Amino acid sequence: MKLLKKIIRGLCAYGFRAALFGAALFGGLVMAIGSPDVILSALRASEIYSVPLTSLVQVEEQKEQETDEGINSSNPLVKDAIEAAVPAERKQEIVESIVSGTYAWLDGDATSPDFTIDFQEDIDRFTVVLSDAAINRVEQLPDCTFQELAALDSEPNPLTIECRPPIDLDEQKQAFLASLQNDNDLFGGDTVFDGDKLLHEVERRDSTEVVASAPTGFNMFKLSPWIFAAVAVVCGLGVLLLADTRTKGIRRVGILLIETSISLLITGVALYFVIQGLSATISTQSNQEISQALVEVISALQFKVASVGIGALVAYAVVGFMCLLVVRRRNSREKQGVNEELKTQPIKGSDNT
Repeated sequence: MKLLKKIIRGLCAYGFRAALFGAALFGGLVMAIGSPDVILSALRASEIYSVPLTSLVQVEEQKEQETDEGINSSNPLVKDAIEAAVPAERKQEIVESIVSGTYAWLDGDATSPDFTIDFQEDIDRFTVVLSDAAINRVEQLPDCTFQELAALDSEPNPLTIECRPPIDLDEQKQAFLASLQNDNDLFGGDTVFDGDKLLHEVERRDSTEVVASAPTGFNMFKLSPWIFAAVAVVCGLGVLLLADTRTKGIRRVGILLIETSISLLITGVALYFVIQGLSATISTQSNQEISQALVEVISALQFKVASVGIGALVAYAVVGFMCLLVVRRRNSREKQGVNEELKTQPIKGSDNT
């Protein structure tokens, strides 16, 4: 019986410490990524929306070679047209719509990520701005020589042409604008992107059905700090009630709290250096604007997790030392009571003369 009691008490002590650690760790994670607020705030503070869209989204084919039409992100006119069509405010609107809609799905408020983005207006702005810029470019070119005219295509591209042909530029502008608007290969045809399409595409690629269970897993993740806290309470009561004496139980609980606070401190320091190394690796990437923005986002999330962890660490340490102080006072009182009892007892043989 004593052996069984000792085993259960040891398991309770281990569970108490593990649950305290889990409550602090997952509490910090839930505070950081359990809702879209911290992520959205970090993205705004990082100024990532001011980074050119052509730097955020780069296609390998575009980086390797120019297309015949010159419609790719390496063309300065195309870059300027993209930035004019999709300014920082529009980027922020798109990203925040996707993030908020995805969290609505994870929280169980929607059957799929709750967002719909129509890029048609952005595409229309892009084509108008690019056609204007292309014709302005042609206006500044020198007139074509006879040899250059002979080598020109029947429909010269104003983005790549090297001289100004004797044509009506207004008509050329309208023709170029129409070619951009009718180029299905350029924009992929479908201009609407929504959560249903994203979810179906991910589910098509995922054979383990992880995506389908994501909302359930996310809600369990949000509940995990409370689950760990409940386990800590139960195990803590087990340590306290299964101790040989109440004083020993309080002392054991205090020691476990202090040990957990030390474990949190060591883990926090280790994670700090790991994240610093990750940030340094990201900072060495070619695009400094994106790298800096990502580092700032990581730092904001790290700060949120660390603030919860430090709060738990301090709370565990304070309560632990208070438990040890209570034990010390109890022991002091018991020792004082014993001394007083000894003083009141008659000394053996004191009545003999």
